[in-house]
Amino acid sequence: MPTSPPRPLFRRRKANAGTPWAILALATLITGGYLVAQEKSGHGRAPLLTFQTGDTVRAIDAGGLLVITALFFAVVGAIYLIFPNLFHRRLNKPLGLVHYLGTILGTAGVLLIWQVRMSSAGITSISLKALEACLALLCFAQAIFLINMVWSSFRGKPV
Repeated sequence: MPTSPPRPLFRRRKANAGTPWAILALATLITGGYLVAQEKSGHGRAPLLTFQTGDTVRAIDAGGLLVITALFFAVVGAIYLIFPNLFHRRLNKPLGLVHYLGTILGTAGVLLIWQVRMSSAGITSISLKALEACLALLCFAQAIFLINMVWSSFRGKPV
């Protein structure tokens, strides 16, 4: 009786549209975890965001904000991965690239400006304008993502 060759333990997998998001989420999560560990040991900075709920003042530090951002990146990566299976169509690649780069640049700009703002005496009008520009870029990138999803669900290339 002929036997089939043994299957390799690790198969080589092709990268798909969710792979860059997964790598970005993992890198952001590791960075956020490192910052959380620094802040727990007493070597961290002051919190980036503070807000009040009732009588309690809550604070989000840089590490916590990076962990939340990593969760967002993982969810978007999962959407890019699952979309072709749900709609049997592919997302538009150039629009996906614009969304990816806009999200990275916008998020990095917002986090960098917040870090600089917390380390300096206060926020200036220049840093406020830069923060608004980064937030506008981030919102534009998410609008591109929504347009890409809607357009591709009807007109995208079949899988």
